[in-house]
Amino acid sequence: MSGEDKQTAPTEEQATLAEQSQLVFESVGAVFNDFQQQWSARFKLAGKEWQLSKQSASMVVILCLMLAAILSTVWLLGNLAIGFMLFEAGLSVYMLCLSLMAVNLVLVLVLWQTIKTLCRNIGFSRCLNSLSSEQPNEEKH
Repeated sequence: MSGEDKQTAPTEEQATLAEQSQLVFESVGAVFNDFQQQWSARFKLAGKEWQLSKQSASMVVILCLMLAAILSTVWLLGNLAIGFMLFEAGLSVYMLCLSLMAVNLVLVLVLWQTIKTLCRNIGFSRCLNSLSSEQPNEEKH
């Protein structure tokens, strides 16, 4: 009977081992849940960035078309008006060409900066940063 008692009654060492293994399984479960929540947050972030990218890309296309249609007319009329006023003021043809080129260059730079600013919103930079970071990002409210 003593052999049966040894098999059915766990020793203190076996009880401690069972408690330790239970703690390990609970810790693994907690780590897995945290990992799952982190990936869920990353997928949500990727979805939001995708929406922002679509909106920004469509706005860039719409603004480029509007700028091409409206500003080409304004640009042409503005150049003609400035050229005529400077010619009437007695400015030489060379100075007239240089001043019109300077005005056109300023307009091009303003348009370029506007498009460049909007294009910064296209992409998944925040999502990629969260994937490449070694430390988990804390959510800031």
